[in-house]
Amino acid sequence: MPSPASSCESRPPHGALRWIRTGWSLIVAGFLLAFICAVALSNEPRSTEKLFSDLHRTSMYIMLGGLICLAIGYRWLHHFRRHEYLVRKIQERSLDSAPPHPAAEQPPPAPPDATEIPQSENESGISLTQWTAVTADSHRLQGRTWEPEDSSRGTVLIVHGLSDHISRYADFAAFLCQRGYRVVGYDQRGHGRSSGIRGHAPAFQRLLLDVLQIWNEHVQVHTGPHFLYGHSLGGCEVLNLAMRPPQTAPAIDGLIASSPLLLPAHAISPWKERVGRIANRVFPWLPFSTDIDPSELTHDSRVIHQLRHDPYWHRRVTARLGVEMLAAGEWALDHAEQLRVPTLMLHGDEDSLTSLDACRRFAQRNPRYCRLVEFPGMRHELHHETDRDRVWKTIAEWLDERAASAESAPSQSLEKMQ
Repeated sequence: MPSPASSCESRPPHGALRWIRTGWSLIVAGFLLAFICAVALSNEPRSTEKLFSDLHRTSMYIMLGGLICLAIGYRWLHHFRRHEYLVRKIQERSLDSAPPHPAAEQPPPAPPDATEIPQSENESGISLTQWTAVTADSHRLQGRTWEPEDSSRGTVLIVHGLSDHISRYADFAAFLCQRGYRVVGYDQRGHGRSSGIRGHAPAFQRLLLDVLQIWNEHVQVHTGPHFLYGHSLGGCEVLNLAMRPPQTAPAIDGLIASSPLLLPAHAISPWKERVGRIANRVFPWLPFSTDIDPSELTHDSRVIHQLRHDPYWHRRVTARLGVEMLAAGEWALDHAEQLRVPTLMLHGDEDSLTSLDACRRFAQRNPRYCRLVEFPGMRHELHHETDRDRVWKTIAEWLDERAASAESAPSQSLEKMQ
């Protein structure tokens, strides 16, 4: 019988192996071409010397390309092995800390999720359900539903950001449940426990279709007001979904965009942008490092420590997703007037990842439907900041107003929102 440590091992990602095979093939091909050219230059007359010299130079470029492919493949493989190692260590620690039990007894309950931030709130009266959704292109999205035992005041769908996963929102979900809201969340494709290349999506529209599927299967089937909450990349997604849905627009009673990715906080260098656009056309699944440090997300040292040891949190984005998410953010900012859903936008003035100025411009272009609340001294993850209670209270009060006004006339609802 395999041990728990060995059960978490899996095959290396096909993408990494493909890069490694391509790299070695290019190196071998370049070496053979260089050898042929060297032999030809020593035997052939001078009339063909330039031809073989050019071919020899080409062989050097081919081998250089092979080395680059090897570097990408082995680095990808290194990240994969590190991920497997961290997961195995977590399982081993959970197994060692479990008390011994006789074989005849029932096995002990599964250890708590090591990726979740410990919850300080009382979770009594909250039921947690885990589920799996299969997309049209056969990806498996792992999701959770937090539901209070008493009557629900509405449903909130959480769409997390880049590199993130839904387990890290458990404390925030418990808070909303205590206010009477049912909370639904899932790991986006290429994130957390869901399938897919880390930090990759075949198209930004595909992410919107995933949100629509979860909305239809787990949100809209329940009565009451329905709300969308998106953070960072998720904020960009929910804004785009409300403004240009890929299919029939869902009935959204309110939208919350936390630190939405409309524009990056700092301009991307032209050469990086050019390389990304070229890679998007040639190798759309080529991974790039986001170089995000956990200390850029929050001031809370506990959250930073948890994130540094989280095997499901990654710092990768592929060329395709990187190019398309930036384009989607710019589109939303340029077409802010098209938003027709009451929206609460939140942003900290110490956010070094997404642009506060872009959020200000968005709110100025659509003051009727968008309300911007700024939090001085806060970084990117407002819901994980040391003063998170103030952020949570702002969100809860806005949700209460929207839930109360959902049954009233739209004009009254908008007046309460302002």
